[in-house]
Amino acid sequence: MKNVIIAIIVPFLTIILCSFSYQNLSLREAPVNNNIDFVAFDRNSGEKLQNVKLIVINNDGKIIDILATDKNGKAEKKISAPIDRRYFVPNSYESVKRGTVTVVAYKDGYCETVLFEVPVSINDTYQPFSMYPVISGQRNEPVVQIGTNHHLEIVSLVEKYRQYLNIK
Repeated sequence: MKNVIIAIIVPFLTIILCSFSYQNLSLREAPVNNNIDFVAFDRNSGEKLQNVKLIVINNDGKIIDILATDKNGKAEKKISAPIDRRYFVPNSYESVKRGTVTVVAYKDGYCETVLFEVPVSINDTYQPFSMYPVISGQRNEPVVQIGTNHHLEIVSLVEKYRQYLNIK
């Protein structure tokens, strides 16, 4: 009887354990945390902009926080973001653990600015962005910018996916 139970349980456990890949288990890793220093400035004059409202959004579309820049155009926040798997290679010493957020900036008299791919990692802490003044009679649509990404994170991304093209 004991052998029958073992014969049933062992294959069952094997199937269950094999169905969980390392990738599935690694999704439970702790998020990346770091202080991000946002600096808003006028695109034309270069002057720092006070009272810019920043909505920080995670990759699930949930608002992490709402910030406002000070008289020096700065807003600082410790941000926590899930690891962005596009950059992450499990068990690699070269891997860059980083997350990304989206930030939407609002200020009266300026076009909204949307910052995509704002990095949250140990490499990046400074996120400057410009805002365009509203021009009467123009379309004044939101402006899209890409977050300031550390060059090693970009290299990590390029190298990770190069293998799919069979090029050196």
